Amino acid sequence: MKINNDPIKWERADEDYVISCYRELHQIPETGLFLPQTKAYIVKKLQEMGLTPVHYEGHSSVSAKICGRDESRVILLRADMDGLEMAEETGLPYASANGNMHSCGHDAHMAMLLGAARILMRYRQRMKGCVRLLFQAGEEEPGGAVLLLGQGILEGPVEAVFGQHAGNLAGLPKGNIGVKSGPVMAAKDSFSITIHGKGCHGAMPEQGIDPVVTAAQIILALQTLISRERRGTEPAVLTVGSVHGGTADNIISDSVVMRGALRTTDSKFRAYMEERIVTICTKTAEAMRAGCDIHYSRGYPVLENDPACTAFFREQAQRFWGKEQVSELGSAILASDDMACYLEQCPGVYWFYQTIEPESPYGNHHPGFVTDETLLMKGAAFLAHLSMEWFLKKEDGNCLQK
Repeated sequence: MKINNDPIKWERADEDYVISCYRELHQIPETGLFLPQTKAYIVKKLQEMGLTPVHYEGHSSVSAKICGRDESRVILLRADMDGLEMAEETGLPYASANGNMHSCGHDAHMAMLLGAARILMRYRQRMKGCVRLLFQAGEEEPGGAVLLLGQGILEGPVEAVFGQHAGNLAGLPKGNIGVKSGPVMAAKDSFSITIHGKGCHGAMPEQGIDPVVTAAQIILALQTLISRERRGTEPAVLTVGSVHGGTADNIISDSVVMRGALRTTDSKFRAYMEERIVTICTKTAEAMRAGCDIHYSRGYPVLENDPACTAFFREQAQRFWGKEQVSELGSAILASDDMACYLEQCPGVYWFYQTIEPESPYGNHHPGFVTDETLLMKGAAFLAHLSMEWFLKKEDGNCLQK
């Protein structure tokens, strides 16, 4: 089988292989940086192809390299490996039963990358470069990308990094892919705020300093950062998702602890918001006679696609899928992904692959999330096509490492 006169072909056995990988990986979801079953599965599959897996200290990520006629050039294809801590409710015959679930498509990502590797191994003598396959642990948090960058994953140097996200993140027609240049996904920062008041009897509030009322004032003030200090066209959201304080209805407590998150798609606005969050919290607490401790933690950066690489990608995607199946994304979405860490240091492209119906109530991170496995072979073949074409079309050195 081939798509739109693409020179890369696959057989029914390839499709069966990808679906088998998907189902087997779906049954063994693990969370975080240490994924022993998942890693063992990936290592076995790579070794069966004749590849040499590379292991990393401190996490379960695995990489391998497929080299063609020119070993001096390298691109990287990345798939994340980890699942989520939730009980599956799909009713599938291959559903997980260990209390975790692949409800964000990472099982599909791994299966497609394994399928692409299988194809590239057959075509490697026609490939004018090397493809580094990366199976990355810990995307959902705490973030495996930063660890891998410190361990030299982009050494080579890597010319470009490519990755995809399956599911329903962009609401595209089923079977379509979506891409855009520039910001694609948001940066995510977290903050913890502890309000220090003075406890007293609820009947005599004048004898204390109420941290609950102070916390309420801070929460309301923080929301004005989005409604009054953000450009209307700038996607951003600030959420205070956890508030804890007090022990009884007639006692003013000593303290309140709040936790929240900020998602932004512009690096300058992100820095501005961090400063303003600290200012609003400290000054509001001061006005209420309370104390305030703030811990602000920067998470994944804004995920930005390189313009030149995106132009190349769009051309190849339209050639492979057909123009009607390649959607141009509008604004960035406010979900986050540590693929952004690679794209901060190396040009590349991250795209969305719509593998469920857009109107499905069971989207990513839902216990009823189900990927249409019949779409995975095309996603795998496209990864192989993109890799082959990169080395043919980019001999001019365009899009090289920043």
